[in-house]
Amino acid sequence: MSSRLNLGCGEDYKLGWVNLDYNPKIEPDIVWDMNKIPLPFKNNTFSEILLNHVLEHFNEPLEIINELWRIGKNGCRIIIRVPHWSCYYAYSDLTHRSFYTSRNFMHFNNDDTNYYNKNIKFRTKSKLNFRSSKNKLSNAILNPILNNNLSFTENFLCKFISIYEVEYELEVIK
Repeated sequence: MSSRLNLGCGEDYKLGWVNLDYNPKIEPDIVWDMNKIPLPFKNNTFSEILLNHVLEHFNEPLEIINELWRIGKNGCRIIIRVPHWSCYYAYSDLTHRSFYTSRNFMHFNNDDTNYYNKNIKFRTKSKLNFRSSKNKLSNAILNPILNNNLSFTENFLCKFISIYEVEYELEVIK
């Protein structure tokens, strides 16, 4: 089994990865309802995990974050992309349960503020993407400006410029 997991792969099947999705019609490697915890993996299985526009659909996002930590090896890189709260896509899908900013994962960085679960630790960083990760030109021009000062962007600029997504990079610490 590959040490990379594409969780909620949808139609983005990645060769060389374990592709998991709830929809058997897209023929993932593993069919699984991701709201059913625990996920069907042993502890410390993966060195890289991707959730591309998946986390916003979970009823209990903290449960899946705890699971990602459990199935990730020490140092596992987890990439999570979700719609930014200022993007109309965040609100246009009735299955979206949560809305995200650049700060949603900051409490996992510090023992003093990690009130979610003191045993779960990540190094985290976040960035904002003006448009889809596929639109390289607009990202190259606007993303450095948006990410220069995340507080200014989210408190002021996003009232004028819709931000497409937030991308989090987590590193599992065990």
